[in-house]
Amino acid sequence: MSFTTGSIKEIILNQENNPDKSLLSFLINNTKILTSKQGWENDIDAILADLGHTSKVSRVWIFQIIGLDSEYITQDYTFEWAADPKYVQLGMPAFEQFTNKINTEEYSELIESRKRGEWQKIIPRNLKDSLLKTDVLGQNIKSMLTIPIIVEESLWGILGYDDCEREYDWSETEIALFGIASIFISSIILKNRLNSKEKQLNILQKIISNGSFEYDIRDKHLLIYHVLFSPSDSNITDKHFSLFEFLEFVHKDDKKNLLKATNEFFKDNLEVFSYDLRIKNREDNYQWVEIRGTLERDMDNNPLKLSGIII
Repeated sequence: MSFTTGSIKEIILNQENNPDKSLLSFLINNTKILTSKQGWENDIDAILADLGHTSKVSRVWIFQIIGLDSEYITQDYTFEWAADPKYVQLGMPAFEQFTNKINTEEYSELIESRKRGEWQKIIPRNLKDSLLKTDVLGQNIKSMLTIPIIVEESLWGILGYDDCEREYDWSETEIALFGIASIFISSIILKNRLNSKEKQLNILQKIISNGSFEYDIRDKHLLIYHVLFSPSDSNITDKHFSLFEFLEFVHKDDKKNLLKATNEFFKDNLEVFSYDLRIKNREDNYQWVEIRGTLERDMDNNPLKLSGIII
């Protein structure tokens, strides 16, 4: 191979007794980011800036992998720190969700190395003649170090360091620093994912808290918890109906189709029931809602209850 690669974990472990303070300094400066409440993009920008100033490279960047198979890789240039405006590449059309064909053994080995979580040192002029070499030299890069960003055991992206002025050979201490930075970035990305899921869950909980139902199929009893049937928006209470009592609140043009959809749901043994209809609210006006529910069955697979939400 015309690039050097290796295990990040081994290098970090080898730094235990290294007197170089760059690792300790980076940890002290950036540990607080893991509990930061600012946007995740700002957190990553701060880390890249710290890395750029520490390493004195021309550019620190992140490629996010959008798609990857045996023949093609699609990436997006999502973050960048540049030592000087002349090194800026973020925002260039050529780096916006670009796709490369994996058409050489060298490029394939490079990607496989990244998937294994390994670092790569590259001196572009030493690469074999290929589109990869042409592309990197076209960016005036004289030396490059790349570290994979692994999130939930998958290759999420690449943390890269470009030096456009020197053919630089990064030390093990520097690679260890950049490896730890990659772990920090992975943690930030994962934290953002969890925050997004938490927000989605909160939205769902709010929807459920404002509108839910349970229909007992055996006794045709319906329990609805929804603002439409409550004394006020701030005082949401349970409302009990027989099936026929509930149908009195359904718009006359929707009753027949609702019963038809319900019968087809049971007949076809479907997993999820979904239907849009108009229901009369406490002001005697009709309001569109969506009913979504799932079926609970007994040990003999007989339907027991249809429960879900009213949106």
